[in-house]
Amino acid sequence: MAVNIPINEHQIDGELIKTCDGRQLHTELGVAKDYTTWAKAQIKRARLVENRDYLLTQEGEQLASGTKWKSVYHFSVDAAKHIAMMSGSERGHEVREYFIACERVAKGLPAKARIPYSMGKADTLTQVEQDELRGLLTKGAESLPEKQRGAFLLRGWSKLKAHFRVSYREIPRSEFTEALAIASRHVAEIAPVIDAPRAAPTESALHQAMGSMHLMAEAVADMAAAVLNLSRNTAAHVEKSEGLNGGNRQSFGEAPAAATARAS
Repeated sequence: MAVNIPINEHQIDGELIKTCDGRQLHTELGVAKDYTTWAKAQIKRARLVENRDYLLTQEGEQLASGTKWKSVYHFSVDAAKHIAMMSGSERGHEVREYFIACERVAKGLPAKARIPYSMGKADTLTQVEQDELRGLLTKGAESLPEKQRGAFLLRGWSKLKAHFRVSYREIPRSEFTEALAIASRHVAEIAPVIDAPRAAPTESALHQAMGSMHLMAEAVADMAAAVLNLSRNTAAHVEKSEGLNGGNRQSFGEAPAAATARAS
């Protein structure tokens, strides 16, 4: 199935960059999701930067009811290749190869379509390299909930198979760095948010904490002393009052009773 995505040129960050229309890329990849939602998702997944990796413009269409505006994403060819590779599909691989061929033609080189690798066993990844590639994806999967790990690993191996068109054990050693880059980008897409460990308290912080504790202890001691002093003053005042009254205490009912007796 042939790929047909016109290559254009746009000024991006003061430089003339080769671009493609995001809608045409969306169509050629055979994406079912609506274009605008898909384009925004690709920008987020690939961490593309506006006015560097893509240009966003508005195009107006004259209707009877007025002008209808739509967003147009112009992706650089490098960004478009990245998006095609992230699709993890055979069609994505074909689209990426198409862009590579276009770049070769622009440089005056003959377009070469990559074919499946066919080589001797000694030319493929060593066991150590296979283990490193497998370990990279496995470690990324371990940062996900257990029920999501299988699908994550399957997508990772599928991306490698779509790119090299052979199983990972048959990837040529000369392509090992690129294989690691593809696996690393796949792991980076999940972008786990890990809480940074709390730093151990420094000696200065410990001294400040101890100083605060001493100040608090002194404040509590001063408050206790003030309460004790107030309690003693109150007790002394009560004793002095009792001494002036001869030590006699009248109940509230005694004074009215004495007055009644005198009146009689």
